[in-house]
Amino acid sequence: MDQEPAEQRALPRDAGGLTDDFGPEPEVPSTKQQFYKLDPNYVSVERISGIIWFLLVFMGSASGFLVSWQFNNDTSWLRLGIMAAVSLFNVLLLLLPFFWPPIKYRHFSWTLDDAGLEIHRGVFWKLKIAVPVARVQHADVSQGPLQRHYGIGTLTIHTAGTRDASVDLPGLNHEIALQLRDQLIRQGINDDAAQ
Repeated sequence: MDQEPAEQRALPRDAGGLTDDFGPEPEVPSTKQQFYKLDPNYVSVERISGIIWFLLVFMGSASGFLVSWQFNNDTSWLRLGIMAAVSLFNVLLLLLPFFWPPIKYRHFSWTLDDAGLEIHRGVFWKLKIAVPVARVQHADVSQGPLQRHYGIGTLTIHTAGTRDASVDLPGLNHEIALQLRDQLIRQGINDDAAQ
């Protein structure tokens, strides 16, 4: 019995009309759009925000250790091990704001055309968000205290629909964010008038 197991038998080249020849590659029209980066001040704002979060976490963990130390003076290996692990975690948290924002900045871009806004972001998990002009309900520009100091803002676009009904584009120069907001609203009005 010279038969091969069923899973090892190869299908004939043209088994029932199935072939591994998919024909010529379809031609995809070249739509070279210019993608823009965020304002470089976005990196500074993200670093300062990260350091503020680090200080809050550090103060919380340090307070916990001080209270724990006051009520129980033993220096067991378990307590010292936990202290060392939390200290290492705090050092990593302190380094994160210095290294992550420039990486995040390099992997964030956007473009606006007649169809709408397109945002590309993500370092490990790439995300491409397309916001068609026809779905834009309204747009807002917001600034926190740090963003205001550095002259940047966040454009928030509210769309029709329930899933991901608002899209944020942070780190834009404030004037550009205002211009984008106005242009999206104008395009939406023109799109509504054309229908």
